[in-house]
Amino acid sequence: QNKEKALSVLKAKLFQLKAQNIQDEVRSVSGKVTDNAFGSQIRTYTLHPYSLVKDHRTNIESGNPTNVLDGDLDYPKQMPSQRRITQLQRISVININKDGGEARTCGDILLNAAQKDKKEILQEINLCEPDIIICCGLSSVGVTSNAELLKEYVFEKDSTSDFMLFESTNITNRYWRYYFVKIEERNVPVIEFCHPQATVLAGKRGHDLFELLYKDMLDIGKQFLK
Repeated sequence: QNKEKALSVLKAKLFQLKAQNIQDEVRSVSGKVTDNAFGSQIRTYTLHPYSLVKDHRTNIESGNPTNVLDGDLDYPKQMPSQRRITQLQRISVININKDGGEARTCGDILLNAAQKDKKEILQEINLCEPDIIICCGLSSVGVTSNAELLKEYVFEKDSTSDFMLFESTNITNRYWRYYFVKIEERNVPVIEFCHPQATVLAGKRGHDLFELLYKDMLDIGKQFLK
């Protein structure tokens, strides 16, 4: 009975925190509201005699306005505010290590956190009811990947499959490891992915790399979220 009450309180606090985070994000991206008058537009579309779409907030231009109008967007280097809010509402974020840390990952701290807080981490995952789990953080010298930490220390031993490989179609010689975990009778894919801000792949980083990773994420979604 105490456990059920504790889970109920935890769930309520998580929902409250998520709602507050969404409100904060809305305030941070909404910006100043202006009148719907000439000269106040945020984007201009030119279809004839030449093709051009320009975002006046960022000064970014594209020569393919038809695709933008049809909603067939390429890598969203500058995502519109409303679309960003919509996407964020679909995502839950969990940190394995619950304490503040440095920008760089310390393998021992992550390992200790996964071992010490495994029950709490598993409860949070179950509360989120995920359709897919993306673990940002690959294995490196002295660091175990987040996907592997979940598999070895958080999930029940008989609830996960073996690791398998998903080939990237955008990055040469790159394979993403994944496995399935059973959560409430559902087989949920767990993808071992990189941390975009802290990774160099194929000699690329920043937006040059983000675009490739974005395309890989689309492929992963098509494969596992049918």
